[in-house]
Amino acid sequence: MPDHGARIKAVETLLREGLGRVGEAEIVEPKVPQSVEELRNLSTAELELMVALGYAAQIRAIVDDGDDALRLEVERWEPRGTHGDRPSPAQVA
Repeated sequence: MPDHGARIKAVETLLREGLGRVGEAEIVEPKVPQSVEELRNLSTAELELMVALGYAAQIRAIVDDGDDALRLEVERWEPRGTHGDRPSPAQVA
């Protein structure tokens, strides 16, 4: 018959020492640059993260709802002329 007391003590020891736990990654809070110099020093990965965070809700909608959500987002773009060279939805479609 197995000795359950010894097993329980072994598991308690492992947990107390942090062994046997799922690893915990360090969470890095994104920081918005406060100056042009800080912005210039961002890596490509950091810039991509900032853009993705800015459009997270729209990206999630497109992932969840597909083409219909994408078309809806394109239709929300402002017509050409209000923001310089930004294309209108008709020009993109």
